[in-house]
Amino acid sequence: MKVMLVVLLFAVAQVQACGNLFAGGDDAVIGYVEDKYVAPEFVGPQPHIVVNAQDYIVPWDFYRKVDVGDIVKREKGIWSIVKKYVP
Repeated sequence: MKVMLVVLLFAVAQVQACGNLFAGGDDAVIGYVEDKYVAPEFVGPQPHIVVNAQDYIVPWDFYRKVDVGDIVKREKGIWSIVKKYVP
């Protein structure tokens, strides 16, 4: 019984550590695009961007529009470009 309790507590701790995995994108994100890349995933290649040192999977159409250095925002799961980078 004690072992089962420890396993259950460990599982709950892991789910809490996942953070936004189950949140559905409700947290607002705003910042500079530090990097963008396509990562091979089990379901196929997925477009990623890095904002504030955090990786995010984004829709393909947004990935094609955004560039490194742009300021982007995600509100209620919708990504938008706030300001394009001008060198």
